[in-house]
Amino acid sequence: MEYLAPTSIVEALSSLHQHRGSARVLAGGTDMLAGLNDISTVHSNAEKQSGATLVLVDIKRVPELRSITVRADGALVLGAAVTCQEAATHPAIQKCWPGFAEALAASGPAQIRSRSTLGGKLCQAAGAADVAAALMAIDACCRVVSVSGERLIPVSELILSPGRTCLRADELLSSIELPAPRAAMADAYAKVSSRSSLGKTYAGVAVALTVKEGRIDSCRVALAAVSLVPALAERAASMLIGNRLEPDVLARFRRQIAGACRAGVDSQQTADHKAHVASELAISAARVAWQRSAGGGSEGSR
Repeated sequence: MEYLAPTSIVEALSSLHQHRGSARVLAGGTDMLAGLNDISTVHSNAEKQSGATLVLVDIKRVPELRSITVRADGALVLGAAVTCQEAATHPAIQKCWPGFAEALAASGPAQIRSRSTLGGKLCQAAGAADVAAALMAIDACCRVVSVSGERLIPVSELILSPGRTCLRADELLSSIELPAPRAAMADAYAKVSSRSSLGKTYAGVAVALTVKEGRIDSCRVALAAVSLVPALAERAASMLIGNRLEPDVLARFRRQIAGACRAGVDSQQTADHKAHVASELAISAARVAWQRSAGGGSEGSR
């Protein structure tokens, strides 16, 4: 095994390009280091055939990946190596996207949040991903770079399957870009943790919406831990658009959320219970987002 610690993006990309296929990016290391023995064992078997050595590329010393920037247009650019704790407590994030801050705070115990990074959380591509779901709801994007150039990928398109993203072997997720919130726009996140695994998400729902003239003008809903990967619930979100949070609207919304929960992750009994829990969480998050939005109020929200 080889360990590299680049101090610039150029150096990091050069390392990934040179060792593409055998390089692994190390940021917080909370998940990778826990499974490093398994990775090493699997890789050592492959190494005997290919001759390639496992290379860890530690990006924590790259300053550009550790910064949080507020652009002139109000958008936020978060370096991929920013920790979940740093992002959760940043004043601009708490002000602009409190739901995302809630998801960050709920993503694990404080000692884990202080080490785990935004890029690591996304590239882990886990189904129980609070951070990914919250970013999907606010339509955030990932900036991905390589020696060949860069591309901007919506977070909703990043995760392909459990443990697998659309990043190529020599690409690096350099930053996450949060849009500037529009007028009367707000988000919220609600989750329930698993009793059997401390802090692990049993079900989570992120909602972002705008209110115009007393009705929901736009809405995005994302679900965590109720299917193999976090995903948008577009049909459920469409139930709220053009409406207030009135009982009949919430009943349709609840049914769509339950229908968006996919069996296959758990037993059918657990999947059914998760669908019920997720539908209640979705209503709770929608109400909080409504109340936070300018123009949102008590009308129809109870």
